[in-house]
Amino acid sequence: MASAVAFNPRNVQRREKVHVILDTGSQRSYITERMRDRLALRPLGQQDISILAFGSREGQAQSCDLVKIGLETKSGPKLELKLLSVPHICEPLSSSAVHLEKYFALQDSDLADTLTYTGPIEPQILIGSDQYWNILTGEIVRSEKGPVAVHTRLGWVISGPVETDICDTKPTSLVTHILKVDLEPENKRLDNQLKRFWELEALGIADKEDFVHDQFKEIVAFKHGRYEVSLPWKNPYVTLPDNLELGMRRLKNLLKRLKQNPELLKAYDTVIRDQLDRGIVEVVENPLKANM
Repeated sequence: MASAVAFNPRNVQRREKVHVILDTGSQRSYITERMRDRLALRPLGQQDISILAFGSREGQAQSCDLVKIGLETKSGPKLELKLLSVPHICEPLSSSAVHLEKYFALQDSDLADTLTYTGPIEPQILIGSDQYWNILTGEIVRSEKGPVAVHTRLGWVISGPVETDICDTKPTSLVTHILKVDLEPENKRLDNQLKRFWELEALGIADKEDFVHDQFKEIVAFKHGRYEVSLPWKNPYVTLPDNLELGMRRLKNLLKRLKQNPELLKAYDTVIRDQLDRGIVEVVENPLKANM
């Protein structure tokens, strides 16, 4: 747990002290709607998320406002974070006074939160893995026996087993929410919609391509060390129209012209009779019967 001063970047006079949870088990970062309203934060937009709480099997769909806040730091520039606003983060967490001098040579002013308070603390902000590494500086101090001090831009955060002033033989178990968020970005959602659109548009084309591929595999054969492929005939077969009428019309026009030149007509007749004798052409016995 850490304490910090949050402010509205649009109106720095709107400031509130907040308690912050650092939780890498959450994929996103959050602020309570109550603190959002106290800071008068304007929504930057909305995002649809699915929140899976600790012990749950199914996620709960929720639409959250996206807001931007500022956080005062112990040193260095102020932080600006984008958070999703939710009605509630978790129930108040118990806090006990800790004798820090037993473990570290740290001053109270260096800490991210006071360790002298005993009682429940309700967090207003949860920093998840999307912002977590912007908070940490990377400096860690380990005690010989007991807690670990992790340095953040909000100050030192103490975690681990500690001795407190409260003498209680009852076992204490603290359970907080682990927020697992399945968030589909707008761009990804649009990509999926576009992909489905083109799949529907390509239904006829895809079927035709599959048919051609299957037909190709059927007509390909490997014989005598080489591949043989038959011509891709259309199916169903289309009956081609005859050109009898066109042929008769051209024949009549040709005879009309040849009658004006008897020598040329005789030459035509000689060639045709020669082809008949040699078997190149033959007389059609039944011109109305198709023979392919």
